[in-house]
Amino acid sequence: RMNEQGELPGLITSRGRWWGTDVENKREAEIDLVGKGGNLTIYAEVKWTNEAVGLKILTGLLEKSQHRPSRITQF
Repeated sequence: RMNEQGELPGLITSRGRWWGTDVENKREAEIDLVGKGGNLTIYAEVKWTNEAVGLKILTGLLEKSQHRPSRITQF
């Protein structure tokens, strides 16, 4: 919605999910939603809960986004 209403700092033209290897921690990593458009990239973590999530979730997403996913699976 925010994309359609022009509320983002750029236009998202593709979206998908990403998974790959976290080399530093030697484990698989996954980002639920990646939106890309021009110089803009948005990363999102999806949680199915009515409870507030803590900073641990945000910190994990920030760490995973540092892998600079270049390949996104479209959906």
